[in-house]
Amino acid sequence: MGDLAQALCLFCTVITGTPAPQMPQTSGDIKYRHEDLGHGKHLLRLSVDYYLLQPQSDMRRRMETFAQDYAQQTCPGRYAFVDNGSRYMRTEDLTPLAKQFVFRCMGR
Repeated sequence: MGDLAQALCLFCTVITGTPAPQMPQTSGDIKYRHEDLGHGKHLLRLSVDYYLLQPQSDMRRRMETFAQDYAQQTCPGRYAFVDNGSRYMRTEDLTPLAKQFVFRCMGR
């Protein structure tokens, strides 16, 4: 095969083999992305927008409740959150609060 044909063949393989980036979904004021990591393990990335005079503790509680509800709907039966050391992240006063939650489905 010629060099050009090999390059085109490789280009087509790379283009068709790469997954499209997942766009965040929204539920109320929470934005989320879900990734299936395999072997019953899931990654849930959450962020919530900042509202004036809203305590961070309320924002955290809403995110934790959302993560628990999402895990319960995703897993048929029991699930457990994996402590991966992820902390709530916030870079400036008016930016969203974000956190990653990892959970594992454990069956019935």
